[in-house]
Amino acid sequence: MNTFPSNKVITEAFARVRLELVKRYGRSANCSLGQIKRTVEDLKIPKEAFPYVFAVFLSEADSQDISREFPGANWEEVQNRSERIVLGSTRTRSGGGNFYESNEGSPDE
Repeated sequence: MNTFPSNKVITEAFARVRLELVKRYGRSANCSLGQIKRTVEDLKIPKEAFPYVFAVFLSEADSQDISREFPGANWEEVQNRSERIVLGSTRTRSGGGNFYESNEGSPDE
């Protein structure tokens, strides 16, 4: 990966993609590679933020194949940085393990 986006760019991408994924596919722990690809492309998310978005939203099964999508990326660092951003983000209520609230609603309800 040649371009390293700022934390702000990544955080904004997370927020936009999260809302759109919930709108399109409902509340779910993770999404498929195809669902995320389509969403980031439709939202015109900056390409340099793609690996970070995939690291947060991709299902465990599909995450095994993601390194082929971004051959120049240090995938472990992408995952670690994404987790740090999610944990530090004021835009999410996530504990880091699941970016979505449960199907029963958020803790504030």
